[in-house]
Amino acid sequence: MKRLFLVGFAAALAAASASCGGDDDGEPIIDCVNHCEEEWQMQCAGDLVQVCMADEHGCLFWATPEPCSNGGSCRDGACPEQPACGPGSCAGCCYHGQCATGTAPGACGRGGAQCVTCAAGEGCSATGFCEPLAAACGPSTCTGCCFNGQCQAGISSSACGKGGGACVACASGQACSSAQVCEAAAPTCGPGNCTGCCLNGQCQTGTANIACGAGGAQCVSCGTGQVCKPNRACGVDPNSRWRVQPVSAEIARTNNGSYWDGDGSGPDVKVTMSCPPASAPIAGATPIAYDTWEPTWSSGGCVTTASALLAAPWRFQVWDSDLTVDDTITPELTLQLTEAHFAAGRWSGGYGALTSLTVQLQRQ
Repeated sequence: MKRLFLVGFAAALAAASASCGGDDDGEPIIDCVNHCEEEWQMQCAGDLVQVCMADEHGCLFWATPEPCSNGGSCRDGACPEQPACGPGSCAGCCYHGQCATGTAPGACGRGGAQCVTCAAGEGCSATGFCEPLAAACGPSTCTGCCFNGQCQAGISSSACGKGGGACVACASGQACSSAQVCEAAAPTCGPGNCTGCCLNGQCQTGTANIACGAGGAQCVSCGTGQVCKPNRACGVDPNSRWRVQPVSAEIARTNNGSYWDGDGSGPDVKVTMSCPPASAPIAGATPIAYDTWEPTWSSGGCVTTASALLAAPWRFQVWDSDLTVDDTITPELTLQLTEAHFAAGRWSGGYGALTSLTVQLQRQ
């Protein structure tokens, strides 16, 4: 599995014992006590991931646990797979092909660009830019918590705290509460504790257009022209108005073995129709498409509300228009539209000599 992680380059150095001597040139010799085996080695700390880092002397230590960059949970020493890092997949910056938050001085950036290392005396802003460091973090300058001299919001499970105190990483099974202290994490949102839907691990009512759902399932965002209905499922807005418009058809070459017209030419095709409600039907008729077995239209449809079309059928009949008496290509037919038809925006079907008819549903 490709290993992914959220790089925590600003993590505090782990305590390491070192003894200093000197070489022949008088340079100090650092005797490292390594806390991990190799740089970029990873391990899980609950749902968070820890990365083995090297300090300026090459001594190895475990960095502060960080969330996986794609929002997943660390398992078996790795984060879930995610697309290759770049502008289309990373809001932060890319480091060694991995998406970083882009807010650490050693990996600063945004928009999926390559991370940069901020210069001495600079820090990385929350928007991913290297900026001069502000006044030292502390109670007088920070309402959140301090991490490596930088003021953090203090609401992350990996950097929780308030009042300018030192940030702490919440233990496994804990989360940073609204009071900015580590507390037992709330149960994961799901069918057992949510009658609405789950969004980012939190239970929602499930009645909003941008968070619609029920039974503890993942919330969905309703599409264009849809609303979250009382049953907490996305569907067409019942008050929206729609045109039911026949756009094309294909007619059999003969009418039970006989030509449609005496000269053997194609029929002169039109569609008459009515939209519900049945108590006050709304009539419509396409223009006549002359001498053709494959007529097309762009006007003549009837307009009514989605609620009316879901409650009662659309009625239509296809004709061969003649000078005296019109010939019927079909009897009067009915079509009961459904949510699926509105989602697709069209219906196609046939009957007898009407080989096919395509109808578009056009929102007005």
